[in-house]
Amino acid sequence: MPDKGTQIFENILDATKRYTDTNKGKVMSDLGKGLEELELAISSFVSSFNLVFHHDWDMARSRMAEEDFIKDSGTFLEPSVEDEGNNWGNRGGLLNSYRELCRVMKKHDIEYEEHLGPDLEF
Repeated sequence: MPDKGTQIFENILDATKRYTDTNKGKVMSDLGKGLEELELAISSFVSSFNLVFHHDWDMARSRMAEEDFIKDSGTFLEPSVEDEGNNWGNRGGLLNSYRELCRVMKKHDIEYEEHLGPDLEF
């Protein structure tokens, strides 16, 4: 006869196995959906980034020099302008794909640094 500790451990293993067997399809399905969503968000962001900073580089440089591109209170990622894609649709697409990637990462509890400071090591 097993001791009480072994018995408790075996009960936990049995309960875990029953839970896993019962929920295996659901857990794997949820994981698959999450990975698909993350993969799509990453792919969209990288494609948009490539468009703006590689294929559209001349446009990017010229637009960044313009005063109406980013308000004084804004940044590239949060430009504080009414139409982020005005005369440069790829930029609006990049900002949308960046925000979607951040949303998906937060949804799946993937941590990231929103503001990298000079003291941050990575």
